[in-house]
Amino acid sequence: AGVTKPLIFYHFASKERLYASLLREALTACWDGGEEILGSSLSATERLRRFLAGHVQVIREKPEVFAFAHNLLTVAQELPLGFDYRAEGRALFYQVVRLIEAGQASGEFRRADAEAAAILALASLGMYAHALLLGELDTLPDALEERLLDLLLHGIKENPA
Repeated sequence: AGVTKPLIFYHFASKERLYASLLREALTACWDGGEEILGSSLSATERLRRFLAGHVQVIREKPEVFAFAHNLLTVAQELPLGFDYRAEGRALFYQVVRLIEAGQASGEFRRADAEAAAILALASLGMYAHALLLGELDTLPDALEERLLDLLLHGIKENPA
């Protein structure tokens, strides 16, 4: 960040408070976008597309924040961050599940395990953020949200028709 440790600790009394601030930033960015999309009257496919696009945008702008949040929400060890970040992470996860279930209820998506589909989407996004940070990717692929949406909606099996 180009700042000294004393300056960081002036604003954050501990590493835990710094972690909590970063995680709050990531959770808030993802939550706000998800709630707006869930409340819209768009088709389930378009809502899922916009949800993925919003998360891809966060990764493009701040891959380190997204990857950090993904790490904390998926690691087994509980960290003392001063708030129930796991509950907030579960709430984000269930935004995606509710979106998929709404598409199933409307007949737009086939009946399948909505939680498994949500895990596939979110885990994929986390892996892309990590690949950027590790230098395995220089940039995210163009139209990444469209690629993920296609895989979620159609799978990888060739259409026998």
